Amino acid sequence: MVEQNFQVDSLESKAQDKPWFFEVLPCRPWPYSGECLSGYLLRLAHVNEFNSFWDFIQDIFPMWSVANRISNLRWEYPVYNWGLIPLRTQLSTDYLKKLTMVPLVNKFRSFPVVTRHGLLPPSRFLPNIVDLNLQVCPLCLQEQPFLRLIWRLTSVQVCLQHDCLLQKQCSRCKARLTVLGTRHRHLHCSVCDMDLRMLPVVMAPDYVLMKQNIQQANLQFLLSPDVTLVKLSDQGNEDPRRAIGLKFRYLRLQKEQSMTAMALQLGVSLWQISELELGNHVPLRFYLSYLDKLSISWSEFAALELPHDFVQEQKQPQYKYMNLRYCPTKECPNHYSFSGTRVIILQDLPHRKKAYFLCKDCNRHFTRDYNGNLITKRCKAPRHSHKLLFRHKSAEEIARLKEMGLCGKSNYQIAHSMGWDRRTVIKYWITLDLEEKVLKAQAQRRIQEKQDRYLARCSQVEAILNSLSDQEEEITLCHVGHRLGFGPSALRKYPKLIEHMKQVAQQHNLYIRHRRYELLMAKIRNIIKEMENSNVAMSIQDITRQVCLTVTKFRRNYPELCTMVRQALSKHKAKLKLLHTNKLCLQVNEAASRLAAQGVPMTYKAIFMEAGLQRHYIKYHPALRNLLQQLVSGRKK
Repeated sequence: MVEQNFQVDSLESKAQDKPWFFEVLPCRPWPYSGECLSGYLLRLAHVNEFNSFWDFIQDIFPMWSVANRISNLRWEYPVYNWGLIPLRTQLSTDYLKKLTMVPLVNKFRSFPVVTRHGLLPPSRFLPNIVDLNLQVCPLCLQEQPFLRLIWRLTSVQVCLQHDCLLQKQCSRCKARLTVLGTRHRHLHCSVCDMDLRMLPVVMAPDYVLMKQNIQQANLQFLLSPDVTLVKLSDQGNEDPRRAIGLKFRYLRLQKEQSMTAMALQLGVSLWQISELELGNHVPLRFYLSYLDKLSISWSEFAALELPHDFVQEQKQPQYKYMNLRYCPTKECPNHYSFSGTRVIILQDLPHRKKAYFLCKDCNRHFTRDYNGNLITKRCKAPRHSHKLLFRHKSAEEIARLKEMGLCGKSNYQIAHSMGWDRRTVIKYWITLDLEEKVLKAQAQRRIQEKQDRYLARCSQVEAILNSLSDQEEEITLCHVGHRLGFGPSALRKYPKLIEHMKQVAQQHNLYIRHRRYELLMAKIRNIIKEMENSNVAMSIQDITRQVCLTVTKFRRNYPELCTMVRQALSKHKAKLKLLHTNKLCLQVNEAASRLAAQGVPMTYKAIFMEAGLQRHYIKYHPALRNLLQQLVSGRKK
């Protein structure tokens, strides 16, 4: 408490340094019913004629020196111990809480005081509940110019008063509507300053209206500060989360839903379901989604009274089903006495009246019904001598079975060959006392088959390498894998074979690349020779297109050839420019001769008109400029 008073005093002392003559704002309109805190602050800055919203924020939060602190107000939650808002507006903090999400938060946990930036920020407990962007109804703003608190919730999509969708985007600049900004004006777009009351109206579909009608009724109930979800005095528990968790558990059991089934429906872990029902810390959005699956409203949830027997049962020792947690293994220390949490419950199935347990000492899984009876699966046949089996099989079949087993064939192959079941083959190994010998023979056969497969794969790869070498193609893992009929990952099982391939491919690929480089150089030189003999302008794209390469690949993979091409292009360009200049000079001389024969004075204009040239040619052809100067100056002399 002393710390909070000290902070308020420091805020007031810093506020005295600002050019503000009053402790309260000159214009202090009352908040509308259902108005949000961010909209009210924008309206206060507008009616008091602040130059910018940031100037107003600096007055009510003097400790804020950085403009990005404004983003903390987007969560519609009190920050920095309200700053100087109660002093400037003369409104109590209890009244200001009605403009925020505090009534919603208080229904699930105690009010977390945010005393300074970075300590318990609203983003820690309001994610996916409050929309970080603004959404408005233009018709509502035309009737009453204020921003509604319920519009700030993420799950709200329509205006039920006008049956239209909430607008989230400016129709002029197409930008998302922001909640607050340093230059933000009340009811205007922060980007183009368009009036939000002029936004288009889009009607909502009927199915969306039906769904939103139920959902917004629940949200309005949660935003009301006059109602609570539990009566703590009746439950005898001071923690609201514990009392809410008991209600959720009671409703789940009434629906005959197990914790695992509910976790699958919500798409969360079993641990989160347990944490919520035990009253531990869980995200707020988890409460909303849990109740949606139970198909009841929050008003019905608040009016629900738990049976006294159920509450007393839940107040029993914290370990549920104490009389069922005894391990059935006689040698286990938990068989005669239950100790701590060494026997845990894995799954509770109330609709089937049984539960699954795990003993941590002997790692045994067992199942008991609620009466304490052990539920076991059907026992498998004991592994003893099956003398009765020989009555159904002939001596020839037994001899054939032994031969195949000692050869190392797998049980599946033997069963398929004999027409038996695989389990029957295993029983005969046990009966004939050949199980260990057969297992060793099968292991040796698997090793031998693995070696044979490796040798066969080596021979296949060698044949493919020879084929690629004859075809003068580069050798890569992809090429070899495709030739084998698999992807390149199939060869990763054979690291030695990959090393051999790399050694073979390294020298071969160098030769192939050198050969390709020489062929490409020869093609480019032929193209350059043809270009030099022609008077057609060319670019580097024209040359690379003829050798089936892109300019980027040509520049990256062949820098020397790229430099050679650029030099050749610059020489060719200079040659074409010289030819063009000579052609222009010839045209000018012919035009000057015609003008002299006609007795027309030699001027630049007359020469250009006679030659059919443009005046800007002089800028790009110095030789033409000198020729014209000689012709005009010689005529004047």
